[in-house]
Amino acid sequence: MERSRLVALLREQVVPAFGCTEPVACALAVARAREALGGAVERIHVLTSPGVYKNGLGVGIPGTGARGIPIAAALGALIGEPERGLEVLAGVTPEAVQAAQAMVASGAVAVSYDPGEEGVYVEARVSGAAGTARAVIRGTHTNIVYAEKNGRPLLTASGAAGTTPRSSASAAELAQLSLADLVGFAEEVPLGDVEFLLEGVRLNRAAAEAGLKAGAGLALGRALAQLVEEGKCPDGPIVRAKILTAAAADARMGGLPIPVMSSAGSGNHGITATLPVAVMAEHLGAGTEKLARALALSHLVTLYVKEFTGRLSPICGCAVAAGAGAAAAVAWLLGGGAEAVGAAVQNLIADLAGMLCDGGKNGCALKLSTAAAEAILAAELAVAGIGADWYDGIVGRSPEETIRNLGFVSAYGLARADEAILAVLTAGAGRKP
Repeated sequence: MERSRLVALLREQVVPAFGCTEPVACALAVARAREALGGAVERIHVLTSPGVYKNGLGVGIPGTGARGIPIAAALGALIGEPERGLEVLAGVTPEAVQAAQAMVASGAVAVSYDPGEEGVYVEARVSGAAGTARAVIRGTHTNIVYAEKNGRPLLTASGAAGTTPRSSASAAELAQLSLADLVGFAEEVPLGDVEFLLEGVRLNRAAAEAGLKAGAGLALGRALAQLVEEGKCPDGPIVRAKILTAAAADARMGGLPIPVMSSAGSGNHGITATLPVAVMAEHLGAGTEKLARALALSHLVTLYVKEFTGRLSPICGCAVAAGAGAAAAVAWLLGGGAEAVGAAVQNLIADLAGMLCDGGKNGCALKLSTAAAEAILAAELAVAGIGADWYDGIVGRSPEETIRNLGFVSAYGLARADEAILAVLTAGAGRKP
């Protein structure tokens, strides 16, 4: 795979996101449908895959003080700018929130899911005086594959008729490489090609600082920092990584109106793939060039794992995909070569493979903080020569085989996990579809 295609993949998949990307994808589809309609929207129906529905149920929508897909969909109809992609709701205002809340309260917004759809799928149908319109997102969070007005197609793309592409062609090519190939890329790529990744550190640190200041979401970052101050938790890079990662997740899941740098279509993946690496680079005095190269490795390993587990899966991708990316990058920062990087990935997956994804919500901060700490520990152990091997459960004879095994367990072993999780999530009062 050509170096230029890996750089292009990073530029495509590591981008700012404003709000949790599942409800944002719903807002984006509605905004595109409204654009197709060419007039004011009076009613909205959003149909999603189970994974999108699950991840949108309990998450805060930036600037609204509200949770869930309905308010995001209404905002998409009112102020969404489809050309802004994952930042489609960045222009939210108090007036727009008030109008969106009124639309939801009137019963004009309906949200449901289709058990037969997989991965990222959103279909938005809108209606108004100008007629009806529909837009479909499939495969990735911003991949609009179809739009129509009054039954007349305005946009069609490969994937619109029954196929389910999970990612770009470049990402599919990525799965044919080895982790050693990715290490080689990170070491040899011109710095100017990956320097843009440092912006992710700035954005995600700012989110963490906002989370700490506001005590947003679960306020886990603030609580962990307090434990350190009280001497109940030792200070050090592992705990600092837990604090910052948790605080950024607090801000994002709690709905603070700030962007984060995403990875593989997920802001939480971006947080996990970025902040533990930045903390360790600072701890080691690695400098900005080495940090930029480590971030490239972290994001590419994250994308690599996602090619086997899928964009949305029953397992927590923040833990096993972004966590694996962070572990790989930290092992490299510690001086490890391709073998140590692979061992770090093996250790991380052996540790966290069983972590379920039960939707986007404030509690994601707990999972992200765990992944941040375990990524650093997995790397430290790998560099010290300690690593899980193929006798250890799903761990294979190579990190690539382990990742394939993880994908198999996620796709086939946990095939009904989302169904069971959604049954639990929608059973409680106020959580029904």
